Amino acid sequence: MSILLAQVFNQDISFRKATPEDSEWAYGFFKQSIGHIIEAQLGKWDDVAQRRFFFEYDQFPTENSVIIMRHGEPVGFTEIRESDDKVWIPHIYLRDDVQRLGLGSFICEKALAVAQFIDKPLKAETLKLNTAPQAMFTKLGFIQTGENKYEFTFTHRDTISNQPA
Repeated sequence: MSILLAQVFNQDISFRKATPEDSEWAYGFFKQSIGHIIEAQLGKWDDVAQRRFFFEYDQFPTENSVIIMRHGEPVGFTEIRESDDKVWIPHIYLRDDVQRLGLGSFICEKALAVAQFIDKPLKAETLKLNTAPQAMFTKLGFIQTGENKYEFTFTHRDTISNQPA
């Protein structure tokens, strides 16, 4: 058993598929988790625009949305998506008290295994002002490979050669 896996199981961590009933909880968690970062980047929180982003652009819940549980209580959510040209981690949202327990690394490790198995690049995105995941991605072997006005895109170094020509 990997050290990360043992650490995750020792924290009574489990995962369950997200359902439409999780939608309002997940939106509130999203707002609580990174609302301050969005406000810093955009100057304010626009609830109408953020709801549209969360439910239409992010399309919560997708078939791949997962609720992260600790001691039977939800402590975060994530997903790993596959498209024609990549495996993608669009977000990992974790409650403060479960950050730095290896969950983000565990999720990235599993996504990397999928990407390598199907021979596609593994990508992740994070808001420009959200430095904690940037540090985690870099530590785990991701390289910044793009950016837009609000986000950086990272690609895992072991999958860069899997990118389409």
